[in-house]
Amino acid sequence: MVDSIIENCYKPSLQALSYTFSEDGKTITIYSHAIIGLETIQDLAHKLKLTYKDETILDLANTIDAINEKLRMLVKNKEVHTLSQVASFLRLTENRKSDENSLFRPHRHNDYYLCFVHGHEMTDLGVNLGHIFTLDNLLGKMHTMLTGQYTFICTRLYPKPQLHVEKSQQVSLYGKASCTMFAYEEKQDKREADIAESIRKAVERMAFV
Repeated sequence: MVDSIIENCYKPSLQALSYTFSEDGKTITIYSHAIIGLETIQDLAHKLKLTYKDETILDLANTIDAINEKLRMLVKNKEVHTLSQVASFLRLTENRKSDENSLFRPHRHNDYYLCFVHGHEMTDLGVNLGHIFTLDNLLGKMHTMLTGQYTFICTRLYPKPQLHVEKSQQVSLYGKASCTMFAYEEKQDKREADIAESIRKAVERMAFV
């Protein structure tokens, strides 16, 4: 049963990174585990012998799609271990440096806009760059941090990114913890109570509850 889920669900869904478009098609939001910029995507494409293009928003999206397709092929052929020697892939999973001298994370590139969302590192926490968001914090990382703020981005209408802070909703969980949802989202007709209930259900499944 577990092997079947891994083979039929998990592996075909693997992605090195992902993206969403804004409703007007002018902004692409790039989601990655660790901190990256366009330079990492470019180098990874080259290392995988793929063509890197970012002249248009669709060029960049197609490049990311090609990278993910190559990753799934390597996994299927049991060759994913070869990526351990690719520095840009390691940066995608392990990088903690947010030095803008080594990262290319522009808000505007050619005729479109970019946003970057990552976890893994808190360096960007509180950085008011407007288009860069970190979801990482200390919650659950030590025994003294079992309660606190849990931050995440949700997209209810894929592939619409939701990146404008509209509200902060406090949710109590059986008195053990509380979390705050910063809904980086476009305005939607969604009742606050529904948002709170969605957060409650998600966080109740977390190990720290």
